[in-house]
Amino acid sequence: MLANLPEKINFRSDSCSGQESISLCRLPSAVLLGGGRSILLSYGCRNVTSICFRNVFVNPVDIVGMIVYDGSGDEQMDSDWNLKGCRRDDPSRFRTPEDVVERIHEVGFLSLFATEIPGFSVEEHTYAWDWWCDDPARDPWAWRMEIAKRDDIAYGKFFDKKAGFISLSWFPVFANYRRDGYDYEGMYDDGKLNGRAKKILDALELDENAVGLELMSGELRRRAALEKGFDNVLISLQMQSFLLISGFRQKQNKKGIAYGWHLPSFMTPETKWGYNTVNSISETTEASRSRMAEQIRKYYPDADEKEIRKVMGI
Repeated sequence: MLANLPEKINFRSDSCSGQESISLCRLPSAVLLGGGRSILLSYGCRNVTSICFRNVFVNPVDIVGMIVYDGSGDEQMDSDWNLKGCRRDDPSRFRTPEDVVERIHEVGFLSLFATEIPGFSVEEHTYAWDWWCDDPARDPWAWRMEIAKRDDIAYGKFFDKKAGFISLSWFPVFANYRRDGYDYEGMYDDGKLNGRAKKILDALELDENAVGLELMSGELRRRAALEKGFDNVLISLQMQSFLLISGFRQKQNKKGIAYGWHLPSFMTPETKWGYNTVNSISETTEASRSRMAEQIRKYYPDADEKEIRKVMGI
């Protein structure tokens, strides 16, 4: 397999501070277009701990960084990236999705991937080689799909445009701050929400309580009649707490047989939990911002103010 890779891809071994890294070769499958050649990368190559995409033409429709990107609005990685996993025998390691859920409820929110705040992620508390291991019981990438379906947790790109989780008890605090007291129509009327964002929300056929449809990413794109900027707008709406990822489904062929990647479905938080629950906070937006910052300081005291503002969007 390695012999088929173009020379312009640089490999490096990266083991430091007891952390383990993972390579692109560990993904279930990924197609890299480089040097005019298509290369299939699959399981194996455990002696290679990272791949740096330098001086290689990469078609963004096929791959962005470390995760295959098919226009679904799902996770994407930057080019030079390693999983910052913990040791298998680390007592703080998450071994099951229930461990992740327990931590989400303890703190109130948690990023899926590592951020500038040390320790504030599932990634940093899992064993790197368990990711994309083809065993849903051990694979944190599979856990996120299970957790996204839960009634007591929201999943979406909530932390500096990265995926993560917010508990039901904390989501109204985030919504109160990030929406700045607006519903989406009021935000649009005041010029704080662009027309493309409104098209996406209108495609969900929301009623007066912002309750509407749950749509897979492809269907949402089709109904909104958007191509350019669709994924960036999806991310912005999640950061503003107007959208969340409600689950993952595969496409089905004419015989009803599922196939391909599990793609995300989207809905409003009000569709998941109801208008009164999502909008139950009566405090000022500044009070909500302070509560979010204080919660991070409580559980991650080494985080500085710049890191907190960037990751939390405050």
